[in-house]
Formats: sequence, C-alpha cells, structure tokens
Amino acid sequence: MNCPHCHSTEVIRHKTTKYTRERIYCKSCSTWSKNKDIPKVLLFDIETSRVKIETDVWADQVRKPTYLGHKAVKQDWYMLSWAGSWLFSGVAFGDVLKPSEVKVRDDKRISKSLHKVIQDADVVITHNGNRFDIKKINWRFLIHGLEPARRYKSIDTLAKSKEVFGVTSLAMDFMCRQLGYETKHHTDYGLWESCEAGDKSALTRMYEYNKNDVFMLEDLYLRTRGWYKTHPSFSYLLDMYQPLQADEHRCPRCSQVVNESKFTKKWTTPAGYIYKTANCPECGAMLRRTQREPNQMVNVR
Repeated sequence: MNCPHCHSTEVIRHKTTKYTRERIYCKSCSTWSKNKDIPKVLLFDIETSRVKIETDVWADQVRKPTYLGHKAVKQDWYMLSWAGSWLFSGVAFGDVLKPSEVKVRDDKRISKSLHKVIQDADVVITHNGNRFDIKKINWRFLIHGLEPARRYKSIDTLAKSKEVFGVTSLAMDFMCRQLGYETKHHTDYGLWESCEAGDKSALTRMYEYNKNDVFMLEDLYLRTRGWYKTHPSFSYLLDMYQPLQADEHRCPRCSQVVNESKFTKKWTTPAGYIYKTANCPECGAMLRRTQREPNQMVNVR
C-alpha cells in the first residue's frame, strides 16, 4: 500500500479500536490518512416471522382497541433471512435460516453473519430502516450477546421521501412501480406460514424475495437521492485520493466531478450572502460552492 500524499511505500496500518476504520501513517511525509477502501455503502433488508398472540378479551374491551400485555405474547418474532448488497456491486448476498433452526426459532447464526457485514459498513441504506430494520437487528444482536455495531450513517429512503414527495403510498413496491422499476416478487401469508413451519423450498423463496427487495432499494435510492434535503457526504472521503483541479467540484452525494463552468445559478441566504449553484449532471442534486461571491457587504442590525 502506498501513501496517498507522497506515494511512499513506508506506511504503517493503524486501527485505534475494532469499531473504527483503519488509518495509514506515512513515515516519509509524517501524515495520517484514512484507508482508501471507504466509503462502503451497504443496502440491506430483513424478513421476520410473525408474532403469535394468545389472549382473552374483557367484555368492556370488545368495542374499543384492546391492550395486549406481554403475557399475551405466545411466541415472539425472529429473523427469517437478511439480504444485502454493496452499492453499485450488482451482487446480492445474505443468509436464511435452515429448517432445523426454524423449528427451534434460532436466528443466532444469521444474526452473526449480518453483524459481521454491518461492522464493515460506513453507510447503510434501508427502506423504513430507522423505525424497523435497524431497531430489530439491534435487538437480535443484544439477545445473542453481540457487541454494538460500529457507528455508521443511516439513509432511510422512506423517511427521506416522506420529507419531499407527496406520494400516495410510501411502500417501496408502490414507489418502484410508479417510477417504472421492477416490483416485488408475488407472495402471500402462505409463504410466511410455510417458512415458520420449516419448509425448505419456502425458505429459499423467502431468500430470493429478500434479495430482490435489495435491488429494488438500490434503484429507488439512486433515483431519489438528488431530492433529499440532507445526505451524508461521500466526497470528502475521496478528495485526498482523487485530487481535484482548481476549477472542479465534487458532488457530495454521488461523487461526480462538476466543472466550475456549470455553476451558473445563484442562491441567496437569509442573511443576504450569494453563492453560485448548479445541478449535479449525475444525480440532479443542487450543489453550492463552499465560498460565497466576493465583495459582498451585508449590514446586520
């Protein structure tokens, strides 16, 4: 491995803790650098079993919502499968329970395999992951004695879309169909019943269904990311390894290089400062120069 600054081979790999990314120290120029393998962006989705409830209802609760205490839960949920894909890789991977594991409702093996992948991600992309997938897997990690995953940034396409789009349904299947992409594989409750019964062919179908969801998620994310109000910056992780020219800028969302000549529009802040802006030719995101226009005097009262 060479130093990204002076290209010297006299480098030392260093990792502060097992939860942080590897850094590189160059003996020649005495500089620290992050490993160029980042950012690693993971798209993932999980499929869970149903929760079985057994309870009696009091007479005064028949015509109003019934409160179900923890004693009413006969069998709690567990993870049936998970699927993931590194952004732009075009390859889906994951894990699914074996029939023998379903019989004892043991998802420890696939929880460990997902935990290992999550540990290597800088950014994770999900659909409704902030409210469902991420919290669910955290609970399974805790149950199985796994340590908290290394910190990562989360991009939830459902939450981001809700902020900017007036779509009739935020379901991923509906949004992908409206945008002309592939839709979900046909399933019904019978598939879940068969999986929970330990049917091997049903578990295989569930895994394929899960992997298809990940490809749909990637299509949805790439189509909508330019519209998001906020987005983790990918560009700062690449600038030290791919230096820009004086008249070039990098899109923080898709890392596309944009020439200064494209910045023809103007954007004014509430304080009155003016910046040049442009739309990214790759993802369409609105870009703004980091420096405002020169010779501006704003009187603050």
